[in-house]
Formats: sequence, C-alpha cells, structure tokens
Amino acid sequence: MQEVIQRLASERSFLETLFNTIEDGVLVVDADGRILYFNEAVTQLIGMKASDAEGRPVTEYLPELDWEKLFRADMAGGQRVIRHEFEVSFPRPRFLRLYAAPLDGAAAGSSGLALILHDATEARQKPLKRSRASASRH
Repeated sequence: MQEVIQRLASERSFLETLFNTIEDGVLVVDADGRILYFNEAVTQLIGMKASDAEGRPVTEYLPELDWEKLFRADMAGGQRVIRHEFEVSFPRPRFLRLYAAPLDGAAAGSSGLALILHDATEARQKPLKRSRASASRH
C-alpha cells in the first residue's frame, strides 16, 4: 500500500510540474461547477487567488460565460469540445479563448468539465494593428 501511495504522489508531482509549465490555463470543475483543480496560469489569466479558489464556484471567477449551456452539453454526453471566446477586464483587459470538454468523455450524465483557457489577446490585436497601419498609409 505504501508503494502505491508513493507512486501516486510521484505521478501527481509530475503532473503538477507539467501543468504548471503550460502557458494556457487548465481548470477542472465538478458537476456542480466547483473548482477541483487549476494550474498557475489560471491565476494569472483571471486573477484567481490560489489560496482560496479550490472548492469555490467557477462562476465567481468567470461570470461572463454561459455556464448553463456548458453544463447542458456535459449532461448530454458526446465527444464535443465547446469553444468560446470572451473578454475579461480583471486582472487586466484581455481576450480569452476557452475550450471545454466533459470529464467523462462521451458518456451521458455529468462528472464535470475540463477547461483550457488560452490568452488570445495578441492574436486578436494583430489584425487591428495591421488594418490601422494600412489605413494610415492611404
């Protein structure tokens, strides 16, 4: 039993290191919308304090999302990944791209969602800069 526990602790440490080196935010919520896991990037992207976020409703940190729609898709089952773009103003203005997938894959019912948050601010601003630059040349 002790060997199994040590192996699990080692695997958790490996996964923590892996997820914390990813620039995208990784957030896992249960079927009730409570935060089960998040990496460091999430705290920087949405201003979440690591010390008190676990177990809190995700809607407190991302109220601009249609959570009913996301959880309905989870209940329906299927291998669907939902993509959504939105803007946040805290901790600083930015455009985020969200990818949400059910934790239980194609199974109907709800066990929660895996969420990936990608900062798309630079990608959204580049076309604006190019169109402003070409407009000023004419």
